[in-house]
Amino acid sequence: MYGIETITPPTAAPVPVAALRARLRLNGTAEDGDLEEFLAAAVEQFEDDARRPVLATTYRQDLSCWPCGPIVIARGGVTAVNAVGWYDADGEPNDLDPAEWRAEVRTPPARVTLAANPAPVVTAAGIDVATVGYVTFTAGWATPAAVPRRVRTAIMLLAGHFYEHREAFLEGTLSELPSGWAAVVSQYKLGLTGDLGQ
Repeated sequence: MYGIETITPPTAAPVPVAALRARLRLNGTAEDGDLEEFLAAAVEQFEDDARRPVLATTYRQDLSCWPCGPIVIARGGVTAVNAVGWYDADGEPNDLDPAEWRAEVRTPPARVTLAANPAPVVTAAGIDVATVGYVTFTAGWATPAAVPRRVRTAIMLLAGHFYEHREAFLEGTLSELPSGWAAVVSQYKLGLTGDLGQ
């Protein structure tokens, strides 16, 4: 099994509120707070459906054990693997030397191959336990301008859908997505399921 935690979230939004306001033909800024919320929800929906971030985000993927083969990174759009390491008996992280691993990010899914698995961790009581590790990586488009137009358009489409059905959205009952959403998401979907052998 694995778990993923966001270490450094993006500092910008892929679509500015002003662009959504113009698309919806709204004259004033009174509803900008709601529009910002709808845009954020649309970005989250894309990231959940496609299993990849829109803008550059740094993650840590914790592994419950070292896999027999390569470590598969469970996010799409990986641009860099920053560190690979293991936790000692006190739970402290220890980065492996970069010479001890190799990352492949050019073809999805991104993966890391180790030269050798780390030795078992020895607890204070002298008991060998399985080594658990981690990979830190960056994924997502570098800037809002680098996000493909169809992704930005899909985000605005969904945010506009949320706006038009805002009562249902705010009550948490909106389940229908606009036509065309799935077609865009499928172009960027990672397509991995399960625990990836980890």
